Amino acid sequence: MADRLPGKVAVVTGGAGGIGAATAELFVAEGARVTIVDPAADAVTRATERIDPSGSKVLGIVADLSQESEAERTVRETVARFGRLDALVTAAGVRLYGPVTEATVESWHWILGVNLLAAAFCAKFAIPEMARGGGGAIVNVSSTNALNGRAGMAQYMRPRRPCWRSPARWLATMPSKGSGSMPSAPASRSRRSTFDGRRKRTVSR
Repeated sequence: MADRLPGKVAVVTGGAGGIGAATAELFVAEGARVTIVDPAADAVTRATERIDPSGSKVLGIVADLSQESEAERTVRETVARFGRLDALVTAAGVRLYGPVTEATVESWHWILGVNLLAAAFCAKFAIPEMARGGGGAIVNVSSTNALNGRAGMAQYMRPRRPCWRSPARWLATMPSKGSGSMPSAPASRSRRSTFDGRRKRTVSR
């Protein structure tokens, strides 16, 4: 291996577990250098040490990407460490179960922030860096729920559809590639907590 992505640099959100971590691991095996981003510091440390014990090919960043400033910092630190940026994979996402009739302003802000705005914020700062290098690629990992309804998951499904369709439009002005990926069973790592008395799940798809 190590022959398909030599010299390339990628940012992978949700890179501390699940599809995000698997993506980062494959990219490194194919010769790329990777920044993995996750809000859980312990998970970031474990993933970076497992994927790249040498510490030369993987940069771990703890960040809440629903905040624009954190997305900007992620891209800035990646370029400072590796000198360029060629790809962005947004594999992070959260779920919130419950009927839409029980949704609150706070719950909508939370799930839209993580599942939609984080991807948009990362793209905002990644695209100029990709353009400087002559082009790049964005992959937004979505869900089959973007197309098919599922009871109790209205808030989760709504942000997934624009994430699936957005990359090509985001990259329309530069020589790059954009795509959406829809895994059918993405949840592989979860943290349980309470949001207005309901269960929410943070997953790296």
